[in-house]
Amino acid sequence: MSARKPIRAPCRFTPRATFLNPVPTMNKTNCPQGGPAHRHLALQSGLMLAVFMLTPNIPRPSLAFPFLLGAVSLYYFHNVKRDLRAALSGIEERWFLVTLFGFCGYLFLNSLWSLATQAALGKSAYVLLLIGLSVLVSRAFSRQPRETLERAAHFAVTGAVIGTLIAAFEFSTGHYLERMLYTFVPMIRPGAKTIDVFVTINGELTRLPEAEFRKAYDNVVIRVSSAALNRNLSMLMFLFWPALFLAVNHVKPKRATLSAGVIAVAATISIFAGHSQTAQAALLLSTAAFFAARYWPVFTRRSILSAWCVAVILALPLAAAPYKAGLHTSEWIASSFRDRMIIWDFTVEQAVKTPWLGIGLRSTRVRGKELKKTRTELPGHVRPRRLSWHSHNHFLQVWLELGAAGAIFLLALGIGLLRAVNRMEQSVKPYAYAAFVSACVVAAFGWGLWQSWLLSGYALTVMLVRFIGAYADRETAGAS
Repeated sequence: MSARKPIRAPCRFTPRATFLNPVPTMNKTNCPQGGPAHRHLALQSGLMLAVFMLTPNIPRPSLAFPFLLGAVSLYYFHNVKRDLRAALSGIEERWFLVTLFGFCGYLFLNSLWSLATQAALGKSAYVLLLIGLSVLVSRAFSRQPRETLERAAHFAVTGAVIGTLIAAFEFSTGHYLERMLYTFVPMIRPGAKTIDVFVTINGELTRLPEAEFRKAYDNVVIRVSSAALNRNLSMLMFLFWPALFLAVNHVKPKRATLSAGVIAVAATISIFAGHSQTAQAALLLSTAAFFAARYWPVFTRRSILSAWCVAVILALPLAAAPYKAGLHTSEWIASSFRDRMIIWDFTVEQAVKTPWLGIGLRSTRVRGKELKKTRTELPGHVRPRRLSWHSHNHFLQVWLELGAAGAIFLLALGIGLLRAVNRMEQSVKPYAYAAFVSACVVAAFGWGLWQSWLLSGYALTVMLVRFIGAYADRETAGAS
């Protein structure tokens, strides 16, 4: 019978500052150079840098980041803690976990009567994966030592500074870097919804058809549509409040002030230089929630909870109200928002026909195509009454596709998230509430619920809020 191998304790680190790197680095005490803890530290730090630097500028590829964070978290439990079963236990309330995975189960069931069953099942699986990854990553952050979190936070702040500066430069210069990149690398040019390509033919500047975009021509002129990049600004808002918390609480006070100022100013320039009114509303309302939470925490918590309940339960009458009030004909309102009023009212008409279980996940596009032949032009309407590709209101879309059963799950999910925020350190709460409000504003006015990049953005928000919560917990424990 062979002797059992001794169990080696996980690596421990002690902070060590250097002249070139004032942020504490990890000084090994009982583990070999290049060991699992060092590799985890490098992977997680580099990934946090990439998340904050790239996500506001290339949202679609960024949908991979929740999966990469999940992989790094699995590596942490398996190779650093050497206890995979630790990933199965956490501080989440049991009823909330049941609700999370019960919601996923309902999505799979709802997909059976969807008008696009295969796509619906795919989205159900994607949501299940993101929820599982969010729980896994949150539990990994909650177990990591202070020095590991500080190192990751340092790289996150660096990435946020670079990422917001790039976004501000791009939106305020007509996307100069993108235009240069698309000019010299034709193969990566996107479709006509994002850019226009002009070339000189017979002495005249001519717009190319999309089929010719990726061919090489001399004297190419690229025009980028800022309105087509609104998703960049939504992703910027998802990361803004966690980044600001980490910047404000940086271990070096002077660097904290500078980093926080750069992130706040650059993000504001990006959002107001762009065309996303949703992102602008998210910034203003989340900022109001942030200051309210700092000075009136109990009132703010109750107000946000009440607003969430009203938004979910009364989604149908609230969505129909602007159209019923005739605001869709008011020329002082932006035409894009007037169009959404028309879409919302027509969507409400369809939702009340199947109030309990909805028409099925991912069915809005299919039903919209079916009803396309019945569209009519009405006076004072900027667009016909119709179902759009998506409802531009996630609360309304849940009622249409998932029915009252889905709305009950959504209501419980929001309540569970707010209860989790309320258990966080007092210093984190204003930022966490602001992040919640920001996500809710994006949900209320922009995009479709099942877009993969957007679902990944919501998951990233949850993960990063949990990260700043764990960071604050370690700082408080270290100070006591």
